[in-house]
Amino acid sequence: MIELIPEPKIDQPVTEEWQKMIKKLTETTGGLLLAQLTNTHNTNEPELAVGSRFEVNKSFYHTLQDEPIDFGVSPVSGKLFIYATPRSDGTCSLNYLTTMPELDLAKGGYYFEEKRCIASVTYDATRGIFFDKHIVDVNSDTPLFPKYPVGSFIQQLPDELSPAGRGLPGLWSDWSMRPVMYGLALTPPPSGFETDYEEHGASIWHLNTDGTVATLGTKKYTKPDVYISDSRQECGNDLQEDDWEIGHEIHGGRYSGMFVWETVTLGGLFLSVHDGGRSRPPFNSGAAGDAIRNIYGGAANFYSDGVGVRGAWTFGGANTGVSTGNTANWRYVYINVSSAVPTSAQNSPVTASCVIWRRIS
Repeated sequence: MIELIPEPKIDQPVTEEWQKMIKKLTETTGGLLLAQLTNTHNTNEPELAVGSRFEVNKSFYHTLQDEPIDFGVSPVSGKLFIYATPRSDGTCSLNYLTTMPELDLAKGGYYFEEKRCIASVTYDATRGIFFDKHIVDVNSDTPLFPKYPVGSFIQQLPDELSPAGRGLPGLWSDWSMRPVMYGLALTPPPSGFETDYEEHGASIWHLNTDGTVATLGTKKYTKPDVYISDSRQECGNDLQEDDWEIGHEIHGGRYSGMFVWETVTLGGLFLSVHDGGRSRPPFNSGAAGDAIRNIYGGAANFYSDGVGVRGAWTFGGANTGVSTGNTANWRYVYINVSSAVPTSAQNSPVTASCVIWRRIS
């Protein structure tokens, strides 16, 4: 139960100073909110912790035990607000509502009608879990919503809700396969120059360390003398505009007249900490091409049918020839690491997929 904290009566004040003290106490403690939710470090349903104190419409309350919060109606996924509503019997109820409160500075808190919002949570109704649990206080460092300005990124893990599912304001776009950087040159790329999705696993064109780009068929193209990598915004491609394709000519802005040779997306890539270019790409320079440690081996003069191979080594064709005057059976031996370990177009450690969201408005 949440009970009313008794206040001194002012019907018959002894002195004028007693009246002043009561008025000062009421005015300076208006908006009081010293509260805490339980289960803030797990996904269990929260309660208002015992000992919490708060004011609603100039009446003060405190909790005598961990107080549960009533759903009232069938719960829905998304942002939920915990409201405290005074009752006529001197107690106070706690309820979840989806209605967003508004700041009332005169009352010193966030209100919807006569109800005061004291906390917010995000609820996943499918799995019955709670997260993003925050006390909603005017003077708190935690705002009503986390501050995600336009251009912010959010990584959604497999067990999490999308920004819209969490009730975050603004318009969010799946940015997993949209360019975040462009590689530019003063000359257009050669005819037929395009991204190889199958080889690279993402819409990105990798430049080789020798100044050439990856081979398309039998062609090999040389990296332009003037080559610039820069962010999407600095290139002049706004968040809500269509993505530029390879070969696009930029009109206007700092890179006007240049052409897109490379598009860098987050999808299919693994972010790494900038190390000055020793083994990973320098910061703001695009993306590094994929590479593996060298695998080598050789086999010769396998004259006996009894020679065994295993792992990545396999026998090929056979032939008969004469060696030192004797007839011998020759065997060909090949190496193919895919017969011993999983292979793909790029090196790929064991990973879990995520979705990258970006706020565009």
